[in-house]
Amino acid sequence: MCTRVFNNSSNDFLTTARNMDWQTPLATSLLCFNKGLSKVGCAKVTSKTLKWESQYSSVITMIGEGNDRAASEGINSEGLVANALFDTSASYLSSYASFDKQLDVTRWVQYVLDTCKYVSEVVDKFADDSEIKIQLINKKMPGSENDALLHLAVSDIYGDSAVIEVKNGIFNVYQSDNFKVMTNQPDYETQILLNMATRWQWSEDNPTPSQTIPGGPFSADRFQRAAFYLNHLTEADSMQESIAQSRSIIANVSVPLGFNFSSQNVSTPETQWSSVSDHNNQTYYFYNNRTQDVCYCVLADINFVDDVLQLDLIENNDGEVQQNVVAGLINHKFKLGSDPYQAPVEMLDNKFIA
Repeated sequence: MCTRVFNNSSNDFLTTARNMDWQTPLATSLLCFNKGLSKVGCAKVTSKTLKWESQYSSVITMIGEGNDRAASEGINSEGLVANALFDTSASYLSSYASFDKQLDVTRWVQYVLDTCKYVSEVVDKFADDSEIKIQLINKKMPGSENDALLHLAVSDIYGDSAVIEVKNGIFNVYQSDNFKVMTNQPDYETQILLNMATRWQWSEDNPTPSQTIPGGPFSADRFQRAAFYLNHLTEADSMQESIAQSRSIIANVSVPLGFNFSSQNVSTPETQWSSVSDHNNQTYYFYNNRTQDVCYCVLADINFVDDVLQLDLIENNDGEVQQNVVAGLINHKFKLGSDPYQAPVEMLDNKFIA
């Protein structure tokens, strides 16, 4: 369920690609947020709720409708990209750790992109010695009965990368420009070992490679396949080349629509849509696999006539899924939207901390 790859062979042409894998189509919208917006970390606000003001503008892919939305991924005006992927082993509650503030896990991506410029800043916010101890709160995936069990990948304009996982409420942070690929399972420590094995198997150190590249749809297969192709790319000499490279790799690890295979009574999700984020130009590309359309937003050129702009790509109309045909540059197609994470009016005079 989902794959993320970071193409950072050249800092001049940085791109991050992602597949969104799910059993069924989910209501999906692109939302552009201006900087300077007051936000809260939980739908039910208490004294423990994390509050912040957005320091950067962003374009976010939101899952769900109305105020029940999950920030799946996005890019901000400083070229920081955040991708939330399913993590079956994530657990947010802890009986032995203390926390200052709480944040719904479905708002994790938004908080990071609103308040951080670099990967190192994200890492600092979730480090053991962070100034504010944050507890992630579990939520259901919008339009689903599944818990939003997530881990987070971030990548920035300097080619840095980090993966953050949560076990028993504790953040496990892995930071390195070599951590380019992330899937759902096993835990990232094991994924690192898989990557090391893949690198060795097909390196000059091994004159007789015998292992074939895994071709299956499962997480470990997708990780090794993406890592293999990413580790053997020639350095991109243009942004167009980097985008094409990332798009072709993420397509190679997608799960075909209509794929019908069950293992232990668990169905395999299909790749509903894909994306590529251009860090250097703050441009976001969205590929809808059911319409074959590619649309893109240039964040630097967004005219924030309103602080929140929205474009619906996949809608749920009385139980019927509507795939909207949207192609090309979409900056001019956004309409007035509402912020699902907006702070209540009565909180606006309070001091915001982030």
